[in-house]
Amino acid sequence: QLADRAKPWQDSELATAARSVLEKIEGMVPAPLREVLLKTALFAPSGPWTHARKLNLDVIRTAVSERRKLEFDYVNADGDTSRRVVRPLGLYFWGAKWSLAAWCELRKSYRSFRPDRMQDLELQKDVFDADSVDLEAFMTQRRIEDQATGWARDDAFTGMVG
Repeated sequence: QLADRAKPWQDSELATAARSVLEKIEGMVPAPLREVLLKTALFAPSGPWTHARKLNLDVIRTAVSERRKLEFDYVNADGDTSRRVVRPLGLYFWGAKWSLAAWCELRKSYRSFRPDRMQDLELQKDVFDADSVDLEAFMTQRRIEDQATGWARDDAFTGMVG
């Protein structure tokens, strides 16, 4: 089934929802086209590396949907760790990794965080006001930064889960 092909990159709740949607789509597609879909060589390889990439996604998705702050230790690319409290805005998937769009209270700005680099996640009781920070402002800041550095970003952020 199509839903099983993407399962290694999703947390269990998201995988169940994706399976449900894809089963409904498969049921609506005419039989000849369904055969084509099912025979298409489309794979999402799984292995030990996929477990780390989907770790904590359920907690992060809850935080995004309920607008609850997250606190965690973040390990950057250099191996340095810092404790962060963020206002999570949305998740996006780059084909090899997930990223969280958020407002970082430590840095007082919008930042992206890789869930596979987050440790000791704590979903806070604090709910943040949607008017104070939002995904649209995050995207605007990213576009401005990209233009300043000469890096052209298409509208890749439109696939965010939020």
